[in-house]
Amino acid sequence: MRNTLCVTKIIMSVFLNCSIIFAQQTFWNQLNISLNEYIYGMTVTPQGKIFVGTSNGVYCTNDTGKTWIARKSGLPTTSWVVSITSDAEGTVYAGINSWGIYKLSNVDTTWVEMNSGLTKKNISYVAVHPIKHIVYAGTYNSGSFLWKETDTAWSPMDTSLNDGHIGCFLVDTLNKNVFAGTWSGVFRSTDDGGSWARVGNTTAFVITTMAVNSKGYIFAGSSNYGIFRSTNNGINWEPKNTMMFDSLVSNLLVNPKDIIYTSTSMGVFYSTNDGDSWTQISGILSRVSFLTFDSENYLYAGTQSGRVYRSKISTTTGVNSGIFQTPSDFELYQNYPNPFNPTTVISYQLPVNSFVTLKVYDMLGREVVTLVNEKKGVGNYFAQWNASAFPSGVYFYRLEANEKREMKKMVLVK
Repeated sequence: MRNTLCVTKIIMSVFLNCSIIFAQQTFWNQLNISLNEYIYGMTVTPQGKIFVGTSNGVYCTNDTGKTWIARKSGLPTTSWVVSITSDAEGTVYAGINSWGIYKLSNVDTTWVEMNSGLTKKNISYVAVHPIKHIVYAGTYNSGSFLWKETDTAWSPMDTSLNDGHIGCFLVDTLNKNVFAGTWSGVFRSTDDGGSWARVGNTTAFVITTMAVNSKGYIFAGSSNYGIFRSTNNGINWEPKNTMMFDSLVSNLLVNPKDIIYTSTSMGVFYSTNDGDSWTQISGILSRVSFLTFDSENYLYAGTQSGRVYRSKISTTTGVNSGIFQTPSDFELYQNYPNPFNPTTVISYQLPVNSFVTLKVYDMLGREVVTLVNEKKGVGNYFAQWNASAFPSGVYFYRLEANEKREMKKMVLVK
């Protein structure tokens, strides 16, 4: 009883006399835009223009995010832009749910409809072949289409792709394949989209995003089972889920140094070893929905709340700059999400090898769960707490590592 009261006094003292320290935005700069609209996609043209596709049209900046303008001329009045991409000339293609495909050349300010032959307009994804100027359009359970440079209308693709919604396309120029991620696994085309065949053991997975590195390794993100990797052109896949459990993966990117970046429902992560292990990027962003690179490999993050962030330095130099180096300080971050129901993630970093304990207490100072109780090396870590068996209320989590101690508050709302 005396120990319980002691812990209670410690908790309340921390709560009353210390402000909650939120995760420092060490990696990101927030750009001058706040739309209050869901960002579904972003693309950066070779001319340096950044286009953001949202639940209410398209916005653009040509000064790295200092000023933005609505680029909606020519678009339907209500434009739910579910996918946006650009080609080597700077032409931007926007897939608009229920309205089809629109394009905007680098020198124009008005969008042009390109729906000839597009028999289904419930667009889910748009992609461009970077070399052959082929545009791929996927729909929600209504087939897929392609538009070649010499075409004047869309052509329907192989009916094999009618088996489920199209979540993404990936053009692998290294191995001369095109992949389609669907709500029933992965398909591959060896003739630029003329014909398709299902590959691999991913039938049960909803594939939302795909990427390829310089080794030809293919990465597929899903909505229900994390990330998978194939080293043989999609024939076999192995799970690479060490950081996200069953997290929704909304985006995958690979930079020229083969560092993989992913946005998930648990935050933004990166891997420097082909997906074998993952580290959460410092500065936890709220509800990241999309990631993209510019020509200098700065990383941009768009969120579900309409905000855009840019990495402080290029991701090709970040590995040697300090952002990805050994942590210099002991740090316990605010859990995310907070409030939460029923799962939340607690992140922390260690500058030295430490024996670590991470425990959760209720308002009476009673320990309710131990999340970590082991020796850890230098690095960034996270722990997930599933509080489905606990009542709503205020809880505290306490991290101890060697002589360092820190505590924070979190709120469970059911």
